[in-house]
Amino acid sequence: MSESSSPATGQNEKSRVLLVDDEPDITRALQRELRSEPYQVTAFNDSQQALGAASAQEFALVISDNLMPGMTGIELLGNLKVARPDTRRVLLTGHTDLNRAIQAFNDGDIHRYIGKPWDTEELRLVIRQELRIYRESKEQELSRERIEAKARLHTSKLQEVFVELREARTQIAMYEEGSSPHRPRISARMKRLSILVVDEHDGVREILVSTLKKAGIANIAGIAGGAQALEFLAASPSVDVILSEWKLTDINGFELYNQIRLGHSLSAAALFFFVTTQAHQSSVKTAIESGANGYLIKPFHLKTLLDLIESRLPKGDIEVLEERIQSLRDLYFVVVNADLESRSILQNILVASGIRDVATAPSGHMGVRLLEEREPDVVIYDCNVRDPYWLELHARWQAGESGVRTPVLIVTSATPVEKEFADVTAAGVRSFLPGKVQRRKLLQMILEELRSRGD
Repeated sequence: MSESSSPATGQNEKSRVLLVDDEPDITRALQRELRSEPYQVTAFNDSQQALGAASAQEFALVISDNLMPGMTGIELLGNLKVARPDTRRVLLTGHTDLNRAIQAFNDGDIHRYIGKPWDTEELRLVIRQELRIYRESKEQELSRERIEAKARLHTSKLQEVFVELREARTQIAMYEEGSSPHRPRISARMKRLSILVVDEHDGVREILVSTLKKAGIANIAGIAGGAQALEFLAASPSVDVILSEWKLTDINGFELYNQIRLGHSLSAAALFFFVTTQAHQSSVKTAIESGANGYLIKPFHLKTLLDLIESRLPKGDIEVLEERIQSLRDLYFVVVNADLESRSILQNILVASGIRDVATAPSGHMGVRLLEEREPDVVIYDCNVRDPYWLELHARWQAGESGVRTPVLIVTSATPVEKEFADVTAAGVRSFLPGKVQRRKLLQMILEELRSRGD
């Protein structure tokens, strides 16, 4: 390979020209022809090496002889058409190869062909024309890229304005409905829900929280970002409903949804709704296919949101549980818990749910006495009670030694440890309430256990 170049002619970059011929005398002759031209000229006497060089870096123009060992010029330029489609391709051909050259031109493998021996002026004219076509093509491509970049920028700005408009209309709609004396009424079970709103738009987040509070939902919190929401859920009791914007800076709403669903927090089973300005059909499809509970595009009416949440609440929610439990008037509950506050909470939950026959004991010894005096239907026993430990009573019931028919057993623990989880799993007890007792979960466990016994 040899290389030569001429001084610059006012252009910032010289046009790169590649010459290919298996005869060194021919490539040297071509280089001499172009010595006075403002080109950067590279020459190869091996077609395979030339193809490798032209594939690795783009040349404006490749001029190749046809009859060469290993790979013909037509094959070389045909391969280059695929590897470097912008490169202009000119074939040097003798009279005997003219038909092949015409066929290559018709197939689009070459742009021009020049007969051998060549005419110097014709050669220089063809090169200038081909390089001009190459430059114009590149300028058009650059111009198109600039236009497309401007269009993308304008589109992005329009989308930002459109999003802000949606956010503003959402705020207005929420404010008007929240201030109206005819605002939508919500059910008792909706009022008991715990809701988390995740939205970086301060105005929308605050007005949504405020409006839902006015509607009667007291247990509601607002968080600005996805990462903050995960921290909040990790440190807080279970949340029933999550309303999240899709567009969040740190992690987007869909990533938040996936992390919550795949996580082990108390809120992993929460109803998850996208309440968002993201109106793309693909996003809606992705959310639905992933199992999200709903997708609401801003702006929206408060009633639409409330109806959507209500429609997704699982059948057999807290009212159904209460009705079922209240219909079983003869149930007798025994609550054994050494902690006065926890004992009172459990008793209040049961009484508020219509259960009036509830006995409590601050120790295992007193609890056993209650069990001996009267057969219970449900026993709620705390892991911290050691006289006896709940596992000992459970074993007696299973063996039929205690003389008391096996009651429904629900095990609680305010501060669960790994051993307690292991004990519950080993004993086959399904109803274990770790952490702070929540009314809905307790009632659901009672109903499920009673159903499994056929009561």
